[in-house]
Order: sequence, then C-alpha cells, then structure tokens
Amino acid sequence: MTPFATEMSSMNDCVPWTVGLVFVFVISLGRVIHLWTLAGALRDCSAENRAMNPAAVWLNLIPVFRLVYMFDTVRAVARSLRAEFESRGQTVGGDFGQAAGNLQAVLAFFPVLPLRCFAMPSQDHESQISTYRQLLAGARPVWGRRYRQVI
Repeated sequence: MTPFATEMSSMNDCVPWTVGLVFVFVISLGRVIHLWTLAGALRDCSAENRAMNPAAVWLNLIPVFRLVYMFDTVRAVARSLRAEFESRGQTVGGDFGQAAGNLQAVLAFFPVLPLRCFAMPSQDHESQISTYRQLLAGARPVWGRRYRQVI
C-alpha cells in the first residue's frame, strides 16, 4: 500500500465522526435558539407575572433532566404570557404555545424519529412564542399562514 492510500484510508475513517459532530452541533444550536426565545419571552413578562425565572430555562440543556423539565418550562412560559396579557388588558386567543411545546417535549422521548418530525414542533413552538413576544412589544406581528388564529 502506498503512503497516499494509507493516508486516504485514515481520512475515510474520520468522515462518520465529522458528520456526527456536525449533526450534534446543528441540533444543539437549534435547541439553544429555542431556549433563548423561551427565556426572552419570560424576560418580556413583568416579574409578578412570571411563573419561572428566565435563567431556569437553561436547565433544559441538561440531557436527561430536559425530558421532564421541558414540560414545566412550556407550562410556565404559557402561564406567564397569559398572565402578562391579562394584566395589560389585551385579549389574545390561543394556548400561548403550550400544545406545540408539549408536542416537542413528547417527541424528545423518541430520538429515532426522522429529524424532520423532531425539528418541526420546535420551530412551530418557537415561532408561536416569537409572535407573542412581538405582541407584547406592541409591534404588529408578521403572521404566517398557520398563526392567524392566535388573535
């Protein structure tokens, strides 16, 4: 075997690891962005309307703990948003992202599902929470086709 062939063989052994690391990085980045949105929604609520400290959202980065704690986080964010809108006297319909967040938390128990099935509820929940944050800020939200029922 030539030195070039030996070098190529060792490079091919690294490809699965590299692909795996890129996959883990992309999934982790998506999770961090989602948690950043949830923490931001809690920060946008006044202190008396918060059901959870915004910093507590980051506990969802703990791998096994996240499976249970995400349900509490979703419920706390929904309760906080509901209380904030009620205290401001604004009438907003919807469940404040609780259904999409619970679906995402349930799907976290099944990591063998295709990535498409796992990523979609996270994006759905994140976009709903972002819409509520826009409403709290007083801005007119940019609505997608699926989120017109929120108001």
